[in-house]
Amino acid sequence: EKQTKSIILNDSLSKEKEKYKIYNSRSQGEIYAEIITTTSSNMEALKSEIDMYKNSRVRGAADSVRIKRIKYTGSEKRLSSLEKKAKLFNSGVSVVEKLTQELSRLNDQISLDKERKRQLEASYKAPYSALLLVEAAETPLDKSRPRRTILLAMIGLIALLFSILVAFLVENYGKINWSEIKE
Repeated sequence: EKQTKSIILNDSLSKEKEKYKIYNSRSQGEIYAEIITTTSSNMEALKSEIDMYKNSRVRGAADSVRIKRIKYTGSEKRLSSLEKKAKLFNSGVSVVEKLTQELSRLNDQISLDKERKRQLEASYKAPYSALLLVEAAETPLDKSRPRRTILLAMIGLIALLFSILVAFLVENYGKINWSEIKE
């Protein structure tokens, strides 16, 4: 049953990864962020170079402006494509992570179950008994009074009476005038 569930989870994970174009959920987001940042900064640099060449009276500046505009347009398209991919990635990464964790937990449980099965099979095949079967406890029909509880209650009562007797003796012993008795 768990094997079947593992296969189903694995298939679901593969489909979700394919649907959201996720190859490595841990590093892919960082890579997208880094490439988008780099592309944006390159576009800003190209934009400033275009402005510089436009205002320049250097011979051949028009060709440079044309080349820089082509590069800028290419960078715009690349940035747009990257942002779409990053958006698609972000919409599916939580689903893929959840499925990955669930699959990992299930595989760990399957491994533990297999190990338990191997241990039980080994103990059944052993010449000596490694398993002890214990019968389930039943509730008795007649409840007997526990001797220990009664014994402790009696000891407590005797100790209380003894302490009251000692307190009474000490109190009365203090009231006796011993100097009169000596004479």
